[in-house]
Amino acid sequence: MAMESKPLGRGVSVVLTVLIISSALMICPGLGQAPPKSKSNNSTKTTPDDVYFQTLPLQLKDFVKSCIKKISLECGEEIIGYMLKKTNVSAVCCHYLVEMGFECHSTMTNVFAGSPSAEGISCHLIKNSREVFDHCVTAEKKKDGGNGHRPNILP
Repeated sequence: MAMESKPLGRGVSVVLTVLIISSALMICPGLGQAPPKSKSNNSTKTTPDDVYFQTLPLQLKDFVKSCIKKISLECGEEIIGYMLKKTNVSAVCCHYLVEMGFECHSTMTNVFAGSPSAEGISCHLIKNSREVFDHCVTAEKKKDGGNGHRPNILP
């Protein structure tokens, strides 16, 4: 039985696009220098990110959707900020990142990095993905005195 591929969902692709673009413009020097081109408010217009996300395998789209529900947009921006410019990640966001798990974090990073909106920043995202996760695991261990809750993470 062939599985039918469904679109990732406009809401999810919009969240991913906003997350990537807003973080890149706030954090990467030079990316926000040119004024953005005005876009029409036509919500039926298909963006390159929409096309990209629609081409992902159904299982990957479902997995990413479940991961996105585990972390807020604000925490996603902090985590991307760390991956791009080594800015701080709050204790709260580190907690959610560790609870989300490395598999979700790594998969979301790779999906984001492959999107058209991430062109020019994808190398930074991928390069520092494990580093931010390890940073947060260490912060969580310190917070718990090295004893309390130890999240189940992939090596």
